[in-house]
Amino acid sequence: MGGFSSTHAVMLDEADFQESGIRKIFSSLTMGSDYQWLKTLGLSLEDINDSYGPRASGKIAGQYDEFFFDADASAAGMPVVKKNYIGTEEGLSFLGNPENPQAGTVYDVNGGARVIYQPNETHPWNHFSKTSTAQAISFYDMAFSDYYEVLTVGEEGQTWMFKEWLSFVALIGFFLLFIPVITLLSKLPFFNSIYTARPDPLPSPKTNGAKLSGLILIIIGGLFPALFFSALYGGDFYGMRLLRQVSMIFIASSAIVLIFSWVRKSERSVKIVSSVLLLLSVVQYIYLRLQDRMLATTELFGAPTVNPVLYWAINVAIITLMMMVGYHYISKKREGATLNNYGVKASMKTIFASLVTAIAAVGIGYGVLYLADAIFKVDFRIWTVAVKTFEAQHLIALLKYAPLFLIYYFVVGLSVNMNTATVKYNGVKGYLISIFHFIGGLVLYLVYQYGLLFTTGTAGYPTESLSSIIVIGLVPILLVAALFNRYFYRLTGNVYVGAFLNTLLMTMITLANTALYTIF
Repeated sequence: MGGFSSTHAVMLDEADFQESGIRKIFSSLTMGSDYQWLKTLGLSLEDINDSYGPRASGKIAGQYDEFFFDADASAAGMPVVKKNYIGTEEGLSFLGNPENPQAGTVYDVNGGARVIYQPNETHPWNHFSKTSTAQAISFYDMAFSDYYEVLTVGEEGQTWMFKEWLSFVALIGFFLLFIPVITLLSKLPFFNSIYTARPDPLPSPKTNGAKLSGLILIIIGGLFPALFFSALYGGDFYGMRLLRQVSMIFIASSAIVLIFSWVRKSERSVKIVSSVLLLLSVVQYIYLRLQDRMLATTELFGAPTVNPVLYWAINVAIITLMMMVGYHYISKKREGATLNNYGVKASMKTIFASLVTAIAAVGIGYGVLYLADAIFKVDFRIWTVAVKTFEAQHLIALLKYAPLFLIYYFVVGLSVNMNTATVKYNGVKGYLISIFHFIGGLVLYLVYQYGLLFTTGTAGYPTESLSSIIVIGLVPILLVAALFNRYFYRLTGNVYVGAFLNTLLMTMITLANTALYTIF
């Protein structure tokens, strides 16, 4: 919210100038913000633009910004379109209403320089861009041109990207750290209980039908999380209505099959499948109906951008579990598969040791982070992904969110194991299937969303602004989760270490990166 605050600060400084005769702010350049929220204070366009006075003032207004710079698009509820800010009433007024205004051209207004830059960038792209940074440098070199003897940077004097790339190397090292840490911990007494016998791989499907059903499950499992992301995250009316209708169809069909299985005295597996699917369908329907309540920021769940992700994750887990149950009893069980083949069968000691191991590993990992922060004042990051230090309220929030996120990481991890239980997925193919399950659909979502935005000027989901940006951050996090899930399953022979590690680590990374409201 820095852009809004900066503009408002200029307005307050100009109001103070009327009494004190002193302007404390010499110049201002905002990035990725217009006057949308300032107008909610009852301020008119003239009030805002007159407040700049003779200051050098500028705006970086990305043409593909997901939120701002086109009031008509925002009013229509479809903000993710190509923008031309200097062609709007607001942009023209800022520049002094010149004829044929040009982006990057400096105009004299009220004795001060005014300029609007319009890079071909999205909102998050602005914050990781040599172009936008060059425009910021150019602006301040112009604004402080009378002070060149003090400092001149120049557009080619950018060094920030070296810090970014080296922080990225550190980020990779941070995630890699968990492999040797857990391996070493597992050599200690009690911690070595995380190991179970690795299940023997099942033979590859023999019939075309079995091969096709397995492929369909993999594709649906990878694509479903993305197909309804906008509906589950943002509450799209039509998407949610479709999901509820499908849920009701599953309830009805499962109930009918269950009744007939008892009447016809069908085999036990049919009764089990229909009963479990009926139960999960009812749970899914109730959960879908509670969307408004689940997305709300409350005293219990105080992270407003995390709540929709959690809601999406739980829904994905329920649907994935339904597909797994059906696939197991219809196909995999006939091939000789048991729960042991999926890495779910383990003793309570193994499960508890896996949890303690994950807690210890995350503690060691964050210990390295805090050490780097204390000594070098840096953390581990690249663009929208950052492993940041946290405070006490984040730890409390972790205790609330982690049990629910565990449902997602456990079920999706289990689904990966089910679909990679055959011989042909022992190597690299198994990792690729894991990656596809976790992020395949989300990557396609981003390609569709931003591919259309840059080629046609209108995004694939023009109503989805923040949710699409959230996906950008989700992809690398879930990519790491996919690799951890597969690696630690092959290392330990069960799903638990990977599920617990992903839950604790990814949930904390998410909570530490967003706003968190707490009530004391």
